[in-house]
Amino acid sequence: MAKIKDQDYEMWAREIARGSAVVFFGAGFSAGATGFDGELPLGNQLRDKLGEFCGLERKYYETKDLKDVAEYCLKKQDHQKIVEKLKDIFRVKQSKDEQKVVVGWPWKSIYTTNYDDLVCYAGKQVNKNIDILTLESMLPSKSRNFCLHINGCVDRLEPEHLDNSFKLSRSSYVNSDVFANSSEWKDKFMHDLQYSALVVFMGYSLADMPIERILLAKTESMRKKTIFVVADSKNSDDDPIGDNKFEGYGKLLKIGMESFVNKIQECWPQDTNLGFNYLEQIIISNSLDVNIRDNDLKLFFEQGKFKDGWLQNEVLQYLKNGHQIRKSFLGKGFTLGDKITEGIKDKYSLKNPIQSDYVPKLIPRKEEIDEAKRELARDSVGILGVFGELGSGKTIFLRQLAVTLVESGKSVYFVRHGDFISQKEEIDTLLKQLKDGNEKAIIFIDSYLNQLKISQYIAKKVKEVRCVKLILATRAVDGHGDEGCKSISEDSSVEIGQLSDLDLGIFVQIISYLGLWSRDLSGKSFKRQKGYLQRNCNAQMLLILLDIFNSEHIYNKLVRSLNNVLNDKKIKKILFVICFLHVANITSKDIALFSYY
Repeated sequence: MAKIKDQDYEMWAREIARGSAVVFFGAGFSAGATGFDGELPLGNQLRDKLGEFCGLERKYYETKDLKDVAEYCLKKQDHQKIVEKLKDIFRVKQSKDEQKVVVGWPWKSIYTTNYDDLVCYAGKQVNKNIDILTLESMLPSKSRNFCLHINGCVDRLEPEHLDNSFKLSRSSYVNSDVFANSSEWKDKFMHDLQYSALVVFMGYSLADMPIERILLAKTESMRKKTIFVVADSKNSDDDPIGDNKFEGYGKLLKIGMESFVNKIQECWPQDTNLGFNYLEQIIISNSLDVNIRDNDLKLFFEQGKFKDGWLQNEVLQYLKNGHQIRKSFLGKGFTLGDKITEGIKDKYSLKNPIQSDYVPKLIPRKEEIDEAKRELARDSVGILGVFGELGSGKTIFLRQLAVTLVESGKSVYFVRHGDFISQKEEIDTLLKQLKDGNEKAIIFIDSYLNQLKISQYIAKKVKEVRCVKLILATRAVDGHGDEGCKSISEDSSVEIGQLSDLDLGIFVQIISYLGLWSRDLSGKSFKRQKGYLQRNCNAQMLLILLDIFNSEHIYNKLVRSLNNVLNDKKIKKILFVICFLHVANITSKDIALFSYY
């Protein structure tokens, strides 16, 4: 079992305090709480209570599974009486102190497989109103103070629920997908697991196979942010096989809930202003990690992976040296390294000489950045659209534009993926801060169709207030045809298309620097290499990445997009005809001529 350090508890306390953690309560969390029929039972204890309720001798149920005893009970007893019995068993009248503390923490979302109303009861004890929801409930639209009872809750229990939504008997468990009849709740649950900073399971035994199946499908990054708090090892038998099962999904803490609560409380941050979770503010650091190896640069163009520090440094260097780079580029171009100023007659007389070791490794996109800045400077532009085809470099362009705006004194934020309620809360907080401080900000949303709800909300706010502008980016094909796009009307737009003459020239030099030209082009003139990119790649980033860099990342994106399109047989036929006409060199004029005859 991995050793837990004090720094771990400090990190967990911070994430819980800032409202970016999800909690999942199992039966062990309710241990020690008292209902109207005594202490809340665990699995075998509930089996015994139902067996007694049915008037059976102990020998008939003591070795049976809870689901089987419940199934028998449903057949032999009046359903209304069963409901009343279950409410006596699971309605809470007293909770433990640590249960109240845990429920009082600002969780992003609360999930449980328990039948009892402990979470709601404990919430009231600490003046926190928590809505009890089941899979039949609508998703919350305004409040994060809810508890989803996946297997049902006695608070909402009616006789007709016993055979289906209240998962107690074997027949109610027939469907292996716990979210089978509620795709919206499944999407939210999966979304919470993916985008929360921390996932805490308390008193959970991994007994529910559907939940374990979901955990099994998650990634290594999910495992690193998941913890299981179970009974103290001093009060339970050693179980190395069981421990190993937990550790396959996250960190196991066999310390008991009380000790965990005390540890978190000790590490609770004093400063409650912990910043935003779903808004990333772009800040230019004085201590940037600017080092990049040649192989990392190659991976950047192949896969789009980059370090923020390096990208910021490249943008800042270009802002500082760009004028002289463009001046030196006139004519035949420039070489990298200390010969970058060879086109300037007297580089030592420059007002701001170029650093001799400056090597541009990022396509500047100066024309598009200047256009975006001009549009944003207009009072009539509150929403700016950024459109470009797959592989055009939209995401990198947004980061370049953001750094440029910050360097000019603007406040810039990127919206991170998350649930709408949490995103909305932070947007409202930001808008209030801007209004109170008489300040302004620019908000970026990349691939905004994947975050349409928050995009629509901010777009609405842009029209209502004067303190924020919005930049929305998506693929050009989506922007021109998707219904979601039509629900947001941008005031202006910037197209990320073909590379400019300067950008293409810089790309030629980067390819030379990395030694990626083919044998036919290696060592050839700058003009010939640039001409190849213009003719064979149409000066497009996508085609250059596929041709020169052989980008598997771009290739896979194209395959996924094409597969989606080819699912439509009609479109598939049209594409076939287009390809045939292209191969046969039949133009639109030829087609018009055929039609005439």
